[in-house]
Amino acid sequence: MPYCKAALTVVFFTGLCASQSGAEIQSSGVRTMGGLNHIAKNNWNPKFNLIPKFMRDDTYKEYNQNYFLKYEFAAESFTTYEGALTDSKTGINLGFTAEIDDNLVGEINKYSGYLGIKSLMLRMESGGIRGSAVWTGLSVSSMPATVDFDSSYSNVSLVYWIGKAPFDYIGLSYVSFGLPIQIDTMYTNTNKTKQVFGKPVYDKDFEAKIYALSFGMDTLVTPLLFPDAAKRSEFYKLMAESEEKSNGMGAFMSMQSLFGIGSARVSDEALAFAETANPDGGRKAVNGKHTVGYVAMDFSFGLQYKVKNHFALGLGYNWAVTSLTPFGGGADNPTKLGYTYSFNLLRHGPVLRAYFAF
Repeated sequence: MPYCKAALTVVFFTGLCASQSGAEIQSSGVRTMGGLNHIAKNNWNPKFNLIPKFMRDDTYKEYNQNYFLKYEFAAESFTTYEGALTDSKTGINLGFTAEIDDNLVGEINKYSGYLGIKSLMLRMESGGIRGSAVWTGLSVSSMPATVDFDSSYSNVSLVYWIGKAPFDYIGLSYVSFGLPIQIDTMYTNTNKTKQVFGKPVYDKDFEAKIYALSFGMDTLVTPLLFPDAAKRSEFYKLMAESEEKSNGMGAFMSMQSLFGIGSARVSDEALAFAETANPDGGRKAVNGKHTVGYVAMDFSFGLQYKVKNHFALGLGYNWAVTSLTPFGGGADNPTKLGYTYSFNLLRHGPVLRAYFAF
């Protein structure tokens, strides 16, 4: 899952995709860029909540106070390597990025590539997240207390390059992923409007497929790949003037956001575990397919040092949030066993960024 940047990490690689018009970038036509992002230490918080405490009613507090599935992710730190090439004369743009674990094996977590023509780009991203999930709640017959996972993540995006603040680009994305999550059970003694929480279980094979609107920007990378950014955007013009006055010192900000809706599935095995954990009344689980809302945000902020439009070094902090909200899944009547879940994952850590372009 994204970024899900972690598999739930969305690799941010903003608008390296396209030029707005063929002759705007530079007279030579070709611009090459390379660089890396290094997350020195990942901190994971699976109980992160997007809703402030003062907005949570009593039912919401009761539902969210116990999260029994603990994650241990394999990637404590990672480095993302990026490369891009633009040709303003032909309008063709190429790029590739790879996210690699910082361990002895150096296994690739995620890779992506894109092909762009002028202001449009098709980007394909694939990867995964590895680790283990430990169940700390009440034991359920046949449900393992620990499960190792190696979940896949893919993202296909059609992006339009704007090149002006507040966003470098906007696009449409199709995202699919899987990850173990906790499933909270629900039942009713009367009707669907009065749900009572039962005993929770977890689903090691949870899957989701999302259609999302994406947008983002990167004030460190964009001026390197597109030296004319200050001419096309008042925002980048002000940044360039400020950096010139401060001898290349300044601040950077990068952001990628996805907001979408799609379909998700709680596996038949997890539904069977739910029935086993809640035997009273002989209730049968409802259908595992349902609609789900999706939010993924990746944000970095920090200080940078830039040498014209040829080199940039940044040091800051990165936050990545992934949130899933189900629609449906409730018990229709006293003979049914419903479900819901609250998945909000925060990953954060210091980030070092270094890029060159010529």
